[in-house]
Amino acid sequence: MSVSPPVPAGTAAAGATAAPASAEALLDVVRTLALELHPHKSGTLRVSVDSLLDQELGFDSLSRVELMLRIEQAFGASLPEHVMATAESPAELLRALEAAHAAGGGVRH
Repeated sequence: MSVSPPVPAGTAAAGATAAPASAEALLDVVRTLALELHPHKSGTLRVSVDSLLDQELGFDSLSRVELMLRIEQAFGASLPEHVMATAESPAELLRALEAAHAAGGGVRH
């Protein structure tokens, strides 16, 4: 039995009306997963919109897939597949979320 990650306050759960993407809510999702992957960094991990997903936060290809799933669940939006492979920072993920919301096509209801 798998347990879903906590949904940051102010965000939509899967299947709910999508909430606008906020930088702090996105950073909460990124920070939570980074700490799950690297619990030894709990006292030193700093996550900002400019943090590098690979080099600074230690995300590999598998953890990027998990991150995309959590972001899509938290924000109720579907991101283009290329974002998973090309985004280098939370700022780029936030831009992709904002574009999905603006287009309306990436939002799940």
